[in-house]
Amino acid sequence: MNRKFQIYLFCLLTYGISACSVTRHIDNDQHLLYRVNYEGIHNNELKSGMDDNLGYRVNKKILNVYPFHLQAWNFGKDGRDTANIREFVREKIGEKPTLLDSSKLALSTEKLELYLFNNGYFNAMVTYEVRTKKRKAFVRYNVVLNKPYTVGDIEYGVYDRDLHKIIMEDTSDSEIETGDIFNTDKMSQERDRISQHLRNHGYYFFNKESISFAVDSNQGDHTVAIMIEVKNPGMYKRHEVYKINEIYVDIDYPYYLQGIDDSTFTEIEGINIRTRGMPIKKDLFPVFVGIRGGDLYSDQDIFTTYNRLYGLQIFGATRIEMTPDTAAKLIDVYINLTPDPTMLFSVEPQFITSDQSSSVAAGNQRIWGLSGQVTFRNKNLFRGAELLDLTYSGAAEFQYTNKAFVLSNVQQSVTTSLQVPKFLWIENSRFIKKTGEKMPWQRPTTNFNVVFSYQFNPDFVQRTSIVNYSWSASRGFDFFKFIPIELNLNQVDIRSSFLDSLTPGDRVLLSSLLNPNFIPSFRFEWFYNDKGLSPSGNYHRFSLTAEPAGTFTTLGFIANDFIQGTSRPPQGYQVFNTNLFSFAKVDFDLRYYSFPDPDFSIAYRLHTGLAFPTFKQRVIPFDKRFFIGGANSLRGWAPRSIGPGTYGGDMASQIDRSGEIVIEGSAEYRFRVIRHFLEGALFADAGNIWNIYADSALAGAEISPLFFNQFGLDAGIGARFDFDFILVRLDMGAQLRDPSYLQKGGWVVNDFNYFNRRVTFNFAIGYPF
Repeated sequence: MNRKFQIYLFCLLTYGISACSVTRHIDNDQHLLYRVNYEGIHNNELKSGMDDNLGYRVNKKILNVYPFHLQAWNFGKDGRDTANIREFVREKIGEKPTLLDSSKLALSTEKLELYLFNNGYFNAMVTYEVRTKKRKAFVRYNVVLNKPYTVGDIEYGVYDRDLHKIIMEDTSDSEIETGDIFNTDKMSQERDRISQHLRNHGYYFFNKESISFAVDSNQGDHTVAIMIEVKNPGMYKRHEVYKINEIYVDIDYPYYLQGIDDSTFTEIEGINIRTRGMPIKKDLFPVFVGIRGGDLYSDQDIFTTYNRLYGLQIFGATRIEMTPDTAAKLIDVYINLTPDPTMLFSVEPQFITSDQSSSVAAGNQRIWGLSGQVTFRNKNLFRGAELLDLTYSGAAEFQYTNKAFVLSNVQQSVTTSLQVPKFLWIENSRFIKKTGEKMPWQRPTTNFNVVFSYQFNPDFVQRTSIVNYSWSASRGFDFFKFIPIELNLNQVDIRSSFLDSLTPGDRVLLSSLLNPNFIPSFRFEWFYNDKGLSPSGNYHRFSLTAEPAGTFTTLGFIANDFIQGTSRPPQGYQVFNTNLFSFAKVDFDLRYYSFPDPDFSIAYRLHTGLAFPTFKQRVIPFDKRFFIGGANSLRGWAPRSIGPGTYGGDMASQIDRSGEIVIEGSAEYRFRVIRHFLEGALFADAGNIWNIYADSALAGAEISPLFFNQFGLDAGIGARFDFDFILVRLDMGAQLRDPSYLQKGGWVVNDFNYFNRRVTFNFAIGYPF
């Protein structure tokens, strides 16, 4: 049986299963509630809320088309035996059919009208119609929204003058604004916001139950007046303001193990500290405890203190407890810390599966291998929570070629990393103080890194040395990292036998890309993640990296040439007898995650980047270029096997495809198959890479105004297995459009040998994005 016949048979069986009636296990006098539609509503957000307030749910459908879980339940009901796989499919995967219930339909109109009322449509009317066909029921709700009511005047009834002043200072952040459509959810959010704002200004016992709303819709012109009333706790009582009194930091450390009796508290900058013999500097705590005696109580300050102490990584548990004195209106704060072990030694064997080969001639194959990592960690090196990591890594990588695994790469590296929990040298700078006024910097660190690595493969031997230091910190949903200096020295010895095996074009290309190089650079990295911000669960992730390399060093050489009256050497500038590379690189990655249903999610990704040589250079070092294809990119192509541009290459070429410009995007629809274990996915990927300059050896590789017609396109299906500690992913991507296929507009779905040539299977760990 040949491969093409197998594919046709598989498609035929799949169609046969999906074509089975979804109502085959429903009695003749019953109807499957198959679909619900709304007429008269065009707002998708409002329509989504209608589904949540119906009082019942239609059976889930993949892409709102195919009732996969219902069909799984039907499959489980087929046959007489139950103690087999059918029972498993029915109970773990399947979903019982939702039947038409006239009593629920009548009640649902009341629920929908109440929902619309709470969203500003006070005069909305909802009716329904039912159409049945072959034991399926189709329900249509006819909605007449009428004109919504909007927010008019907003007034505050606060009977405490001090309280009123604090509330009015913060109205610019109000969730309710004049002109907005009336919404009860916004009112609830505003109540939470006011309550939290007051608790951040000393009102320790204040709670949101003291806030109420009065809504008057008799204003005319479909507006409502809102009165926000903040009640006192009693007729003759006011909300009391509390201040911080004593602060105690107590470390739960077994001092008897050290033979040191340090059981008394020592006061430093108003903080009472007891370390119980733990070898840690006591003056560390005033820096990380964000409260002081005499301060107004603030939930935010307590939360900030917790995050700072937890971020030190030397305490396994952090507990903060408050003891209020209601007579004196003071609060004692007790911070209890439980240390983690200071020194750790670990050995981690690993299984490798990667698209990122260390060889430039990976043959467009996935890499497999074994690796090991030995790490020594000291989390309190100088008794100030400094984190030292010493790591040795070794790896052996293999490619599966001609039905055998062939050794493709051996790598060893030694890494030394030191992390200091503060901004060294810039802590008191004007920039840090100014930017931290409104929102303090969280978890500031200074990092020092030294890396030595050695790689051996059939193509070349590479020795790399990297030295850098950086500052990093977070604020809100943002994380920033600035590397003011990084020195990267690469020594590469290309094997002559490998060069001789290449085509002439590849030989020239490889020699230019893999020249030994020295790259001094600085880098800025910005990450944003607002997960947890939206009540819907939707969130964004964003990253931006900017790296100018060789700029200042090259300018120094140019200035020296000007002073000395010399000119640039023909081979370019050199440092340590190694070519100096200068370029600029920008990398942008945006992701959005949407959760329209607890059992479905949609993920989107857009990735763009540009690396361009500067100071009359025309080459970007190989490891600084862009590559696409593989399990985390265009999944219809093997790693590094597409582009640049429309370049098709020589079938004998062994050089991985790389470019100086990248644009790629992906969309993935994820759906639950087995709760907490198996998830299915449908996906599509598009993108390509390009070079900036034309090259006769790479026809069609340069960027052009018609670049959007040069995107590769694929689509596929996948499965994700969640083993709690690891997520294993299997994807099958099929090429739809190949930019190097210059016929039929690049569409390749009619390729006679499609499955063998145009379908790629990907195995990976974790989500693709």
